[in-house]
Amino acid sequence: MLIYSGPAMREYERLPDEEQRAIVGEYQALMEEPGVLGAEQLQPPESATTVRVDDGTVLTTGGVLAIIAFIIGFLVSRPASMRIARIGKAIAVAGGPPTPAQMDELKMLGKRLGTAGRVIAVLLIFAVIGMSIFRYAG
Repeated sequence: MLIYSGPAMREYERLPDEEQRAIVGEYQALMEEPGVLGAEQLQPPESATTVRVDDGTVLTTGGVLAIIAFIIGFLVSRPASMRIARIGKAIAVAGGPPTPAQMDELKMLGKRLGTAGRVIAVLLIFAVIGMSIFRYAG
């Protein structure tokens, strides 16, 4: 669990000393609970570097592109690879060369895998570039 006090700290400072001590006591008791690892203060949202908001638009292009690349891999590359493996087993069981229909299907699946691989590579390159730009762009 992460606790971020944010603007609530100003409210805390306005409380009477007795209430402040009670809150600090509860916090210290929480810190003694098993599994509590630390109490470092979180920084304000303005210092975040992984997600930025500019005029209400969240800039998470890199993550979106990486997710799209994963989906393409899962929906295109995986089924094509599995079909190629099944055709390979059928060819091995038959003990001869692939039939013309099998060759045509293997060529089509190979082209599909090649295209999907290039699209995924481009998406991941743009994802890395986008994340790098937004990480260091202020």
